Amino acid sequence: MGGRGATRRTIAALVLGWAALPLFTTSSAVADPTFLPPPLTIEGLQPVDFQNVWAGVNMSVSRSDPLRAGILSIKGTGNSEVILTFQVPSMLQGPGGALMPIVFGPDDAGFATVNDPTQANGFNPLGPYIDNLHGAKAFVFLGGTVLPLLGQTAGAYQAPVTMTVVYTGN
Repeated sequence: MGGRGATRRTIAALVLGWAALPLFTTSSAVADPTFLPPPLTIEGLQPVDFQNVWAGVNMSVSRSDPLRAGILSIKGTGNSEVILTFQVPSMLQGPGGALMPIVFGPDDAGFATVNDPTQANGFNPLGPYIDNLHGAKAFVFLGGTVLPLLGQTAGAYQAPVTMTVVYTGN
């Protein structure tokens, strides 16, 4: 049977201060029960870092930014095909229940066989993505955009992101 693993990180933003995405939830599984590879191992390596976020000023982090993009590693079997899906928030929660919108677009995630976001194939984290673990490993990069309101409450904001990785059996 396939393995399931979990690592937890959080999207965080700090209005008028530092902002980061240090929390991911990750899981892995096997889609085809006749295909019995070793478990997938998923590890969060770097949080998305929005740095300073100012009320009323949108802030984006590109998935190709090696210093600010979120980075996850996937280790599995040979050149096995995997499917990735994300559950991403539409709001970050802050002090006193304050909310800050966050959006993810068609090129805000990337998949590469090396830990270099500039080499990643871009994809939309709002839909599934299928690729191969070339050499039994891959890296996933994540960016996004926070949309703080003009009167946004200052403080730390966060929300979970879940990435699920499943062997397809191909």
